[in-house]
Amino acid sequence: MGRMQRTWDPGLAYAIGLIATDGNLSSDGRHVNLTSADKEQLVNFQRCLGINTKLSKNPPGSFTRNPIYRVQFSDRAFYHWLEGIGLKPRKTARLGRLSIPRRLFRDFLRGVIDGDGSIFVYTDRYNVYKGTRYEYLRLYVAIASSSRRFLEWIQEMSQELLSVRGSLLQQPNPTRMRKPHWKLRFAKQDSVKILRWLYYTERLPSLTRKRVIAEEAMRSLSLFRDKRIKRYGRRRYKDGK
Repeated sequence: MGRMQRTWDPGLAYAIGLIATDGNLSSDGRHVNLTSADKEQLVNFQRCLGINTKLSKNPPGSFTRNPIYRVQFSDRAFYHWLEGIGLKPRKTARLGRLSIPRRLFRDFLRGVIDGDGSIFVYTDRYNVYKGTRYEYLRLYVAIASSSRRFLEWIQEMSQELLSVRGSLLQQPNPTRMRKPHWKLRFAKQDSVKILRWLYYTERLPSLTRKRVIAEEAMRSLSLFRDKRIKRYGRRRYKDGK
């Protein structure tokens, strides 16, 4: 393929986030690969980089029953440019700080979350003293990685740019993995800030299923807050009679 455009913009930053999580640089010094069970993810990746390489489909493997899609392209100059910003072949546990423009860090982070991140939202209900019923909306944004240094850098940048603090936790090793596995997790209020920051406008490269979860979480949070305000408002009126 021809020389790839390497001007920083939201699409390129997002694509770098995908490469840092679901992608890799081949040891031959010229091939870049991205694999995913989400075909949409690879289509987004192609659009962001302006490539039209054919997608290949691999049969389900030992870790998933779903087919795995893959895109691979050859561009020696782009490969070395990726090395220059901090990406490496065999990056699993070697990944660290990357040279991402601060103004585009949220686009990069959206790519990271679409790659190896999760958005959890659920309602926690339980009864306590004298039958009083409490409901709490739980919301977490989390990123998994085998590289602690990479997650520490994301934690540092998120705190610096957005004033959020995450918890870095070592996880039990997934099946067949010998290297330590880490998770950076943000609690509810920090997760709210992050999701609003990531999805700052309509037309952004993103994985639809995760964006839908994020938008539903924001709607649920708003409805839940209104519900609690009304409930507590009635309780204060009753207690004051």
